[in-house]
Amino acid sequence: MQRALTLFCLAGAAISLLALLFGFAWDSVHNHLKASARKRIGIFEALIVATLAMRAIVYGSTKAPINTPPRLSAPRRTRSMPAQPQFTAEGIAAGYVLWRVGTNETWSFVAPTNAAFAAKWSLRGAADDTALITNEAASVLMDTFGGAQIDGRTYNAADFQMGVLPMANWPLLGQGQSAAWVANAPCRSLFVTWQNILAGRDLAAPASVQLELLSEGDYICRYDWSLAGGNESNVTSRSYYRIRPDDLEEPDRDGDGVPTPTEVMELHTDPGLADSDGDGIGDGSDPFPLDPDSNGDGIPDGMTASEYWSHPLWTGGQPWDVSCVAIRLNEPVVPPARAVLVIGELPIILTTNAVYRLSLDKGVRYDVRLVTNHLAPVNLSLERSE
Repeated sequence: MQRALTLFCLAGAAISLLALLFGFAWDSVHNHLKASARKRIGIFEALIVATLAMRAIVYGSTKAPINTPPRLSAPRRTRSMPAQPQFTAEGIAAGYVLWRVGTNETWSFVAPTNAAFAAKWSLRGAADDTALITNEAASVLMDTFGGAQIDGRTYNAADFQMGVLPMANWPLLGQGQSAAWVANAPCRSLFVTWQNILAGRDLAAPASVQLELLSEGDYICRYDWSLAGGNESNVTSRSYYRIRPDDLEEPDRDGDGVPTPTEVMELHTDPGLADSDGDGIGDGSDPFPLDPDSNGDGIPDGMTASEYWSHPLWTGGQPWDVSCVAIRLNEPVVPPARAVLVIGELPIILTTNAVYRLSLDKGVRYDVRLVTNHLAPVNLSLERSE
């Protein structure tokens, strides 16, 4: 095939040469030199173009074919979504999972008047590793390793052995008593406290440890290392969430659009409360789900200043239609503790000592709830106002 095409090209070149000679002869016969010159040029150019075109056709038709591989479509890129936290089998078996960790907090471990003490530890120190303390709410078996058994369940507040000084040696601490006690706490919770004990039974490492068992089974461990000059981690609290049976059946039991494991282990919000900070914005939409006043203006994030101060509970109606009450905050709520008092649809952020005077419509029942992170007690009193 290649040879035939080559012969065809040579034949075309020969024909072109004969045509050129014929043109010269024709011009000489007519003796029109000037005109024939222009014609010869025109014919010569035409023949060159024709020859080049023929060569292009020949060479183009004889070029080896290129085996082009089929075009492969690029794989579609899919956006990888971060894996959602899940409760581990170990956490489910234990019944608890770490919820929150606090640092640089300040606690008071002064025993309340209703506290019941481990009498034998107060007299002889922790010669025995366990002590049974009973009050009107529960019987607690405390041990010197930070453990407490309550209603058949064991809670661990520390991972070191503790020493309790007898009363005769309390002056060695330089401050307060060394004791173990149990007391009822606000909101139906229970305090289990190792106060001014010796961490690792080291006289140079006094500390206080407290376990607060909340009413729904969650618990908080609090630590005070101030007498020992602090510790390296500065961890002053750990909160543990009790895994409910509903958590394994219903992925979002409070209906805020955030799965329960995500709330506990990532956002650290309350999986049983759709609005964890009480500011009027659900956790699924709140960019600051643990801060009811993210800009610090004293107004809940879910309301504008105009909406807040024009709320009927502040302005009131006719005097004969309302009852005036005063809500007094007797002790300030200091961060990281937070507290929001929600009355009806009005959230009130509690911070400094203040009196909040409200006008309640007579004959109307208001839902009242206190939203707090359990990091400090909230001392409120209610009185009638004129």
